[in-house]
Amino acid sequence: MTILVTGATGQVGRHVVAQLAAAGERVRAMTRAAMPAAMPAAMPAAVPAGVEVVRGDLLKPESVAAALSGVDRLYLFPEPRTATEVVDAAVRAGVRRVVTLSSGAVSAGLDDDFQLPVERAVEASGLEWTHLRPGEFASNTLKLFGPPIRASRAVRYCNPDWRGLPIHEAEAYSPTSVPELTVEEWDAMLRPLPTVEEVTGRPARTYARWVRDNVEEFR
Repeated sequence: MTILVTGATGQVGRHVVAQLAAAGERVRAMTRAAMPAAMPAAMPAAVPAGVEVVRGDLLKPESVAAALSGVDRLYLFPEPRTATEVVDAAVRAGVRRVVTLSSGAVSAGLDDDFQLPVERAVEASGLEWTHLRPGEFASNTLKLFGPPIRASRAVRYCNPDWRGLPIHEAEAYSPTSVPELTVEEWDAMLRPLPTVEEVTGRPARTYARWVRDNVEEFR
């Protein structure tokens, strides 16, 4: 089984690649960069050993079609402008299941033009699918706060008293360890838990720790 990971050098995709490779899965990492050495400085200099790297751009569906050859499962980064074309290419390539990186904003009814069109394109394809709807990632603040910190050593924010629940982008279940269950089975089995530690079995990393680990990216 071959798994194609799109957005493989992104803040989430790179962890998906690493965890799948560590689990012994056959992984193909798709990036817009020609070679791993061209990855952004904030990302690892290379993908794990044994991972095939291919060039592809979600805005150029024909390039994705080439990367899909021989692929059984697709991890799809959200790009609504070409979602239908990319999913159609996956169908033609014989992909069986698509896992989409979506957003909790869809569940909250706050997204109808970015992640939601991708979800709908996948659902309409007839393929097996799983939508991942995370909340905010701690690494989002690299783009939000990084530029003003580098420019003036200050953060200006319209709502300084706002409290969120940013999570480390690697703080997740192993992508191969969760059995396939129906929505009804999940509902019957799960109950709400108040902390990340109770859900994952390990303490949550604080945002302060995340900042310390990534302080060089703010300089």
